[in-house]
Amino acid sequence: MKIIVRGLVLVVAMLFGLAITLTARAEPGCYEFASWNDAQVQHELAPWLGLDADGNGVACDCLLHGFPC
Repeated sequence: MKIIVRGLVLVVAMLFGLAITLTARAEPGCYEFASWNDAQVQHELAPWLGLDADGNGVACDCLLHGFPC
């Protein structure tokens, strides 16, 4: 019985992980932000999104310097 329950838990966990993967949005790119400030705020809230490509703590350097991203 314990083996069946463990197997069922494993299957449910795998299905949950698959559902999260299929419904996840793509990460935003710098071109999606209206201003550098908007991008920086998002970076500070969620640094794992990859808005700081060079790791200097500044999100979307291109927006900061007025270049298209």
